[in-house]
Amino acid sequence: MHFSLAPVYYQDYLLGEMAASQLHHYIKTNVSTDLFSPNVGTYLKENVFKSGALLHWNDKMKKATGEYLTPTYFIKQFFTNDEAS
Repeated sequence: MHFSLAPVYYQDYLLGEMAASQLHHYIKTNVSTDLFSPNVGTYLKENVFKSGALLHWNDKMKKATGEYLTPTYFIKQFFTNDEAS
């Protein structure tokens, strides 16, 4: 069903995973290595959630991480051994 009638869903899943990897990398590098700290919650609230739907999703990613969405961090996280870098 998804492949023939609604193939866009698979692209959305991948874009979401790429965004999560990029945010994860930015947070670990610039905010806190403890992802469950109050600093991370404050960062997400101020830089991701606060603007709601006012920004285009890619502009929101740039505001939150300093870069537009890129596959670099997804690849680093899942296809190389240097995730800590």
